[in-house]
Formats: sequence, structure tokens, C-alpha cells
Amino acid sequence: MDEPHANSLYSEQLKRGLGRLNFLPPLELEYRRYCAQGIRWRFISTALLALLIWAVFWWTDGWRLQALTEPAQFQPLIDQLQQLRLGVMLVLLLALAVLALVRDTERALWAVFLMALATADGATLALMCYQRMGLPTESSVLVLAMVTHFMPIGARFRWHLALAISFLASVLIIAFLTPEQALRDALLRICLVLLLTLLTCAFGAYWREYLRREQFLHRGLAQWLALHDELTGLSNRRLFKQHLQIAMAQASRDGRALALLLIDVDHFKRYNDRYGHDAGDHALQRVAAVLARLAQRPMDLAARMGGEEMALLLYDIRPEHLGEHANAVVAAMAAEGLPHEDSPTAPVLTLSLGAALMRPGEGPERLYQRADALLYQAKNAGRNCACLEGGPRGG
Repeated sequence: MDEPHANSLYSEQLKRGLGRLNFLPPLELEYRRYCAQGIRWRFISTALLALLIWAVFWWTDGWRLQALTEPAQFQPLIDQLQQLRLGVMLVLLLALAVLALVRDTERALWAVFLMALATADGATLALMCYQRMGLPTESSVLVLAMVTHFMPIGARFRWHLALAISFLASVLIIAFLTPEQALRDALLRICLVLLLTLLTCAFGAYWREYLRREQFLHRGLAQWLALHDELTGLSNRRLFKQHLQIAMAQASRDGRALALLLIDVDHFKRYNDRYGHDAGDHALQRVAAVLARLAQRPMDLAARMGGEEMALLLYDIRPEHLGEHANAVVAAMAAEGLPHEDSPTAPVLTLSLGAALMRPGEGPERLYQRADALLYQAKNAGRNCACLEGGPRGG
């Protein structure tokens, strides 16, 4: 089914702009499906990276704890640190298993959210353990975790931002709940570093999605223009030929009737000469709108074949009702009431139409030739009518 507009949704969205990183509803759904392709593997790779970072910091605990002069004095804190490292590692492995098993994007997002909270709380509590043992602390693990949250390319910027803010909020909550003033101040300083990291990463993530959306629109527009007529929004000859072959093959398999209607705008050159080419373009758009309204089912197709010639493909219609469908096209255009004072046929813009039903074993070229011959019969019969095999109908 075709939309009777000269500009596709892609060009319309480009005119509206992308500042809010949100498309018109039909395009937004298409864009999210596009981004969802392969996003699970990107989530998995992010989870593996988080696991690697956590394992490296766990491994370096042994080096840092060697600085303790009396390790036995801090054994409870050391045990707590090891349990913390193990607990977060198990959570990350669980999240990785969920990402590897589920196919639903929403569940995958929850698994990543769980990873974010686990690394935020785990890293913060680990830093507190170091502080209480009097060892130097560093915020690099939290900074790396913050950067990692902006990595799964394909997820929406707003989701990245919400995840990062949740991460920062989790660290802030722990900081404010910490009774030791010195420890609280150290965590708040780390939160400031995390905030700056968040702003930097968010800036990059925003423009990354902006450019991705822009690229999506340009690619979609190029594909749309390759298969549609820019003026009318109908399918072009290339798409018509592809669809005709598919529809004929399916009609043969399913034993369904398939009708091809070829349409020509009567005295269109005179219309252009009288009203100008802009008015002629508008008239073609009105014709296209009429045809698009009649091509409502999935296998139906309305196309502009070139100039003022159009085509309408109707799948699974009753052969005895073909005349009704053909006359409905002619009548619908006449009802538009577009004045055509230079037409010798009628005071309004009219159509001539040839309609042919597919025959068993017939190829696309032969069906088209028969419909084209019937179209010329309609023109010779006085125009403003439909011609089927057996003679002209309507008028």
C-alpha cells in the first residue's frame, strides 16, 4: 500500500530536525527495530568488558594490600573486600548469562541496569574498605564503569543517560550514608569526578545518536527514492515490476485472481499548457491519492509508470467485479472535480483505463501488453472510461 505524499516520512523528519532525538511515531518504531539488530551482542561485549575491568581490579588487590604493615589488624576488612569482589563478580556473571540467553531487549536492558548498580555499589564499598585500612584510594574503577555505561552502541541516548545518573546517584547515596566525615568527603570528591565524566560521555553519546539517526534517515530516504516516485509518493516502475512478479507467482500458487489496471490522464499535455506545470504536478498528486485509496490491501500496489501513466495492481478480486473496480477509479477521479477547460472530453480532469486479469501460465510482460492494449481501446472509445476484455465500460 502506498502513501500519497510527495515527500516520504524520511524527508519530513529531516525538515523537522533531530534535536530532541525523537522521530515521528512510524519512523521511531522503524529506527528502534533497526537499532535492535545485534544490540544483544553489543550488550554482551559490554558485560565482558565490565567483567574484565572488575577482575583486573580484584587482581590488583593483592599488590595494594602488601602495603599493610599489620595485615592481621585489618583481616575483617580484607575478608569483607574479598567477599565484595566475589559478590559483584557473581552478579556480573549472572547478568552476562541473562544477556546470553534472553532475546528480549527489555530484559537485556534490566540486566545491564543490574550490572551498573552492582559495579557502582561494589566499587564504592571497595574504596571505603581501602580508606578504612589507610591505603590510597583511586576513582579510576568508577570512572571506567561510568564510561562503560555509554558503550552499547544502538541503545538510546536517554537510556544511557538514565543509567549513568542511576550509577552516580547510587554512589551519592552511599556517600551521604557514610558516618565518617573524611570518608564522606572523599566519596563526594569522587562523585564530582564522576559527574564531569558523565557530562563528557553524555555529550559524546548525544552526538553519536544524532549522527546515527541522521544517517538512518538519509539511508532510508535513498532507499525510498530508489523504489518510489518522488512527486506522487507512489511506487515507481522498478518496484512495480518487482511486485508484479511476486504477486503473479503468489496468485498462481494460491489460485487467486490478479488484475492489472493501466491508467492514463486524459489530455494531460493540454492541462499543463493551460494551467502550468506546477498545477500539472498537483493534478498528478491528486490522481495518485485516488489510486492509493484503492490500493489498501498488502498485495495491492499503486505505481507511477512515467509521465501521466499510472498502474494499479489488485490482488484476489472477484473477476466479475473487475468492471466495478475499474469504473470506480474513473468515477473517483471525475469526482475530484479538477477543472480542465481545454479538455474535449469533459470539463474536469478524467482518466482512461485498461484492465486485464492474469491468465494461467501468463508472464508479467504479456499481462502488461494486454492491459496496455485495453488502455488504448479506452482512449479510442472517447476517453473517460474503462476498457475490459469484451469492450469499454463506464464513461
